[in-house]
Amino acid sequence: KQHKNQPENFIDLLAKSSQLLKTIKISRINDISYRQGELQLNILLKNVQEIEKLRQQFKASSLSISIKSNIQSNVVNSRIIIKKR
Repeated sequence: KQHKNQPENFIDLLAKSSQLLKTIKISRINDISYRQGELQLNILLKNVQEIEKLRQQFKASSLSISIKSNIQSNVVNSRIIIKKR
């Protein structure tokens, strides 16, 4: 069994996630990290509807997603954690 922090695990998770993330309108990526099999992103979204769109995209995939968002002045700041199911 491979260790969760192997580089190929990060690259595989990033590749699969990017296919889903590119379907939403991201204003900016503030931070991205990988730890213990989880890809963590802090992003700014154009609107709150993008959160639901993102949830639906991941629901139909082999990845799970956790989203915590803060909405201020029409800007949606989201912390996203992605991992394999």
